[in-house]
Amino acid sequence: GRALVGREDAVPLAQEIAKKGLSVREAEALAGAERQRKTQKGKAPKDADTRALEKRMSNMIGMKVEIDHKGEKGKVTILYRSLEQLDDICRRLSK
Repeated sequence: GRALVGREDAVPLAQEIAKKGLSVREAEALAGAERQRKTQKGKAPKDADTRALEKRMSNMIGMKVEIDHKGEKGKVTILYRSLEQLDDICRRLSK
């Protein structure tokens, strides 16, 4: 139930979960996959150079890196999993 709270597509998603007899974990995974699919709609797929650069940067710092660019502008997102990783990012950037 918690995976469906606040979602516009809660009813059809709940029906699919019930129809398939999914476990709580499976339902959460399905809800997360649906949400991710909806947020990525309308976005052009990343080109090979951008994906390669994301991978190279991720390997360099040991954290996931996402690059989103439009023309000459964009943003780089570094995803961290702990406060220690955030501290590491801050330390590296302050050098």
